[in-house]
Amino acid sequence: MNRRVRRWVGLVLALAVLGVGFTPPYRTLERLPAELQLASGAEAALDLAGRGFLAVRGDRPQGLVVDGTPLGTEWRAVRHDVLRLTARGTGVTHLQVALFGWLPLRTVTVDVRPTVTVVPGGQAIGVVLHSDGVVVVDEAGLRDRDGRVRHPAQEAGVRVGDVIVAVNGAEVADKEDAARKIDAAARSGRPIALTVRRDGRILTLSVQPVWDVRAGRYLVGVWIRDGASGVGTLTFYDPQSRRFAALGHVVSDSRTGEPYEIRDGEIVGAIVSDIDRGSAGSPGEKLAVFVGRRQPLGTLEKNTEVGVFGRLLNIPDGGGAPVPIALPQEVHTGPAVIRTVLHGQKIDTFDVEIERVALQDRPAGKGLIVRVTDPRLLREAGGIVQGMSGSPILQDGKLVGAVTHVFVNDPTRGYGVLAIWMAEEAGLLTTSRAAAPGF
Repeated sequence: MNRRVRRWVGLVLALAVLGVGFTPPYRTLERLPAELQLASGAEAALDLAGRGFLAVRGDRPQGLVVDGTPLGTEWRAVRHDVLRLTARGTGVTHLQVALFGWLPLRTVTVDVRPTVTVVPGGQAIGVVLHSDGVVVVDEAGLRDRDGRVRHPAQEAGVRVGDVIVAVNGAEVADKEDAARKIDAAARSGRPIALTVRRDGRILTLSVQPVWDVRAGRYLVGVWIRDGASGVGTLTFYDPQSRRFAALGHVVSDSRTGEPYEIRDGEIVGAIVSDIDRGSAGSPGEKLAVFVGRRQPLGTLEKNTEVGVFGRLLNIPDGGGAPVPIALPQEVHTGPAVIRTVLHGQKIDTFDVEIERVALQDRPAGKGLIVRVTDPRLLREAGGIVQGMSGSPILQDGKLVGAVTHVFVNDPTRGYGVLAIWMAEEAGLLTTSRAAAPGF
């Protein structure tokens, strides 16, 4: 074949490939999900609209049944516009789609997972976090023996938001421990080394403490905090492993916006004494008191983007029968309910509407938008209020997510996180994602 003929053949092939992009089958394929999660034994349908042109195959023999026949590793012609899948066993199968079995068009990662059941929560809880180190929340002037106002930490480069993790190499446990270590180290008369964490980096700053005449001890001139606490809602727990999930969002420092890096913590019972009703521009909140501080409900281990997690020490009251956790494609717009406490410790169920479900194939917040439709909840709380974070959302007999944030200008609406991501972080469901292979 001479050069001129090869050029014409190449041009024809290029135009053919380009033309594929404008065909109805190809445009349909563009709408296929990159990842599909199925429970073992569950069914799903993929709209291909390309019978006679398309072929499919899998990279894991016997992983899926397609139109009643196990999907193999050899190309099989698509004979129906809708491809019906049935999950077998567990694991990941990459479903590959090609034009005529030779021109790659799309790969759908089908992740078949075991069914996980949990007990839905709704209990009001107090969340107490102990930080890894102490957080600098403000600077303070110190008056020395000569009456001068000194700012030693500020002069040494310490900033608000820094986390002091050690004094002269000795780790600090809490704010009292930090104060004792600073005072003891300063009595040598030499500068002390403060090890701080800032934006993920570890820095060592040399600070010369000042004898503060008002405090009667050596100080460096900062206000510090060693943790955080607040009211939230228990989302679910597994009665066998006692793993639990709550809040549905990360706990961040109110000044810096940075997530708390926790050492440990606990959840305790809470009694809701009143509701500060929400309105447009003014989010409401649950007013509650903590109970049982000496006998916490559970210990905290992780503070993540999709909630706080740990292990129960005591099974809380109010739990019902276990329910399955919904996979992302099982969640849909329409009626649902949430479980939460408005008064005392009594869990009530309220009607909501799921208005939007985001397509997510990785753990992330804001997977749902929910709107409160329950007349009582609207009347008493105005909708979603602070302290409802973590309230479980149930639909079709499954746990689909948890309430996380309220819309500031519309308290009847708010965001939610998908329950599947919380189950992964709780260690109840291991991820089996794998990169799609090339053709």
